[in-house]
Amino acid sequence: MATQFLPHLSQDFTKLLESKKKHDVIIKVDKSNNEKTFCAHSIILETRSVYFENVFSNKQFRKENNIFILEFPDLSSDIFDILIRYIYGGIINLDNKKASDILNLLTACGRFKLKELYDYVQQDLIEHHHDWLFQNLFLVQKISFKNSDFTKLQNYWTTTICEQPEILFNATDFTSVDKEALLSICKEENSCMEENELWDHIIRWGKAQNTELSEEINNWTPKIILSRIQNYDNAINQYGGGPNFNDLQLTWTFNVDNGATYNKKAYNKKIHNEGSFIVSEYEVFGITRKRQ
Repeated sequence: MATQFLPHLSQDFTKLLESKKKHDVIIKVDKSNNEKTFCAHSIILETRSVYFENVFSNKQFRKENNIFILEFPDLSSDIFDILIRYIYGGIINLDNKKASDILNLLTACGRFKLKELYDYVQQDLIEHHHDWLFQNLFLVQKISFKNSDFTKLQNYWTTTICEQPEILFNATDFTSVDKEALLSICKEENSCMEENELWDHIIRWGKAQNTELSEEINNWTPKIILSRIQNYDNAINQYGGGPNFNDLQLTWTFNVDNGATYNKKAYNKKIHNEGSFIVSEYEVFGITRKRQ
């Protein structure tokens, strides 16, 4: 049975970082706040981080006196100090760190593709900085939905908004929310908001993203319009010619010359110009399970 002495290994590599012996990399950070430099070793950086592996393999650096020079002027020296010590020693300590710094650390982890830290850092924020997250939901949304792997914070944000939707929808900057964040609310089945209210807010958000849209929704028909169902019993029917959506009915001879007819009956919003239309004008839309 193999015996591991990982603490000693961690200590030795941390000493190597601190001693700067035989370093071949200089990393400059925090240009706007008394620029700080770190000495490192390319073989360790590229072994521990996919980001640095790509940097060195693609020669995204400059070289002076056989030393690789890397610059991250927008990165806090305190944040990078935490990361470089983790890269060398495999140890990270978030005790007594401010929530804002930990959130910035998460962003930096994403930048350097240190995926093994994603869940750990997010969980620390959720468990130990819940109040701060709640007070900064828009910042949490902005950062978490930029990276598809930040799922813990995404779920925290979505759950919080679904429980207290007024926090988002009554905010003056609601229309700046990320599309993926808004979609996460639409997919959530445990929202405290009625569907018609949610739909109205989605329309408000959509209009803000498309300022050329008419204020009159019925004039939006050249674009794809989704609509809530008023009459679930008649919204979808099955006939010999195929599925029909009551308002939208396929003809028996559905081809390039014969398409479908539309007559507003079962849906709240107008989803097409009324009357017949051909295949080239046909719109495909999704059907989702009725919320109980």
